[in-house]
Amino acid sequence: MVRAFARFIVGTEFQDLPKNVVYQCKRSILDFCSVVLAGYRKGAITRPLIKYLREVGGKQEASIIGDGSRIPCGNAALANAAMGHALDLDDGTHTRTSASLSSQLPSLWPRKREQALKTFSQQ
Repeated sequence: MVRAFARFIVGTEFQDLPKNVVYQCKRSILDFCSVVLAGYRKGAITRPLIKYLREVGGKQEASIIGDGSRIPCGNAALANAAMGHALDLDDGTHTRTSASLSSQLPSLWPRKREQALKTFSQQ
């Protein structure tokens, strides 16, 4: 079953996606970015975390949203997810059965995938 699902994912082209799915994805990404920026500006907990992650350093492969600092991908995912949850404004799970985008989208933030997100936003 996993292999069949993987084949389906790999074989799916952007143009194969229904327009309403693309619309909802874009809407969710915009919502995520909005709550992350709010978490960056108002999140008292996230500032010390971001400061610490910058100090730890490492390979500059992913961005902290709103800050522009580039840090290791896993650390950027942690910072971006923390900011997404900081004010408890993220899309949550009260209306769905899946995890919130705040815990999923940050894993897509490596430099190599940032261009894919830009391309996706232009579709």
